[in-house]
Amino acid sequence: MKKRSLISVVCPSYNSGNTLEQTLLSVFNQTYQYWEIIIVDGGSTDNTKEIVLYFQKQGKNIRFEQFLERSGPGPAREYGISLARGDYLAFIDSDDLWVKSKLKLQLSFMLETNILFSYTKYDLIDQKGTRKEGPILW
Repeated sequence: MKKRSLISVVCPSYNSGNTLEQTLLSVFNQTYQYWEIIIVDGGSTDNTKEIVLYFQKQGKNIRFEQFLERSGPGPAREYGISLARGDYLAFIDSDDLWVKSKLKLQLSFMLETNILFSYTKYDLIDQKGTRKEGPILW
């Protein structure tokens, strides 16, 4: 029997209380459910930690790691990578949203084509919720 691939989702955050809940819901609602999410927080002073604790109490597979070195999302991602237990890594920013099939489709593509790295197109959404097509990367 083939084992499922664990995906470690790394999410840097800093004062993300106004967007983090929707971001987390977009991960929780994935059709592929074998993942862990690691929130690496850069010393937020808002309700970011409380949002994560709420979801932890709901039994969600989420870890909250404090990264008090406020040096931006890059070092926070690196720290999250060092904590990851997954076979694959995925990155989401604390103000991003994923479509429900993102992890399933991306992992399936990677396994079928035997590649170790992939990326996807994205759309930009402004503060009013207006969707704008993101850049196409070739």
